[in-house]
Amino acid sequence: AGTTFHHLLRATHGRGLWLNYGTAFTRAEAREGLVPTGTDCIQGHFLADTFRDLLPTARLITWVRDPVERVVSNYHHCRRSPDLRDSCCRALHE
Repeated sequence: AGTTFHHLLRATHGRGLWLNYGTAFTRAEAREGLVPTGTDCIQGHFLADTFRDLLPTARLITWVRDPVERVVSNYHHCRRSPDLRDSCCRALHE
């Protein structure tokens, strides 16, 4: 589902789609000048309020998955591609 959604966003927004995977995960990491000029859509993995100060009128879309499948998927993702800014991922590796 995520890949299909990405293709739809790319088809709709073209070069206006900015992929934020690892650049800013929290509101404290979002700063002026971070979002590229011409961006009209941000896709990625980040907390919902990350860009609230920079883009106060932004509309949000989120995926909600089966909780057990989500935990298993998150475990494998954190093992494969650790993001040590994420406290859950950090705890797993510790």
